[in-house]
Amino acid sequence: MPYVLFCPAEFMRVQLRCMKDMGLLQFEETVPPNSMYITLLPKGWEKVESLNSIARESKQGFVAMWFSPEMEGFFNQGIVPGVNDAGFECKRIDGVEHINKICDEIVAEIRKSRFVVADFTAGCCKNCPGCEHNQSCPDKVRARGGVYFEAGLALGLGIPVIWTIRKDQIDQVHFDTRQYNHIVYETPEELRERLKNRIAATIH
Repeated sequence: MPYVLFCPAEFMRVQLRCMKDMGLLQFEETVPPNSMYITLLPKGWEKVESLNSIARESKQGFVAMWFSPEMEGFFNQGIVPGVNDAGFECKRIDGVEHINKICDEIVAEIRKSRFVVADFTAGCCKNCPGCEHNQSCPDKVRARGGVYFEAGLALGLGIPVIWTIRKDQIDQVHFDTRQYNHIVYETPEELRERLKNRIAATIH
């Protein structure tokens, strides 16, 4: 399986020497110039495996959702206690103190999580209330691209995703993901109970 090392060219040899000193790999210069053979050692493969593995001992569940006042009740009275009832701790990115780029923090937190709760409930177009096409417009719900991204990242890492959406928007779920079994809810209490049961049944 090929792996690519992303590193500025002028720092490549320094990076390789450092990794060699750590016992992760060995390398030798070849002809023509600026070419080399790199061999990953057993310790290096262990490092790769640790980076690719699911955090099976983690007690953290990461939440990807729309940050909106109208969703805070569902988060505080539904998702948080539902995750806690199942024996896990809830982590949402707006509750993480950091000084890094937000996307880097999201990736790091997902990597540390045992599962991701992805809620696809979204806001509506601001023109909807007074728009004459309000009832027939197929695009009145503005999908949360970040939630789709975070769910896709988790799937790519082999981390389980628990899919949730408010009942009034189930018909707006994107074609590519609607085949997944979503928890469809109307109240925070319903979300809490169903989320607890779904985690208990699927996260081991």
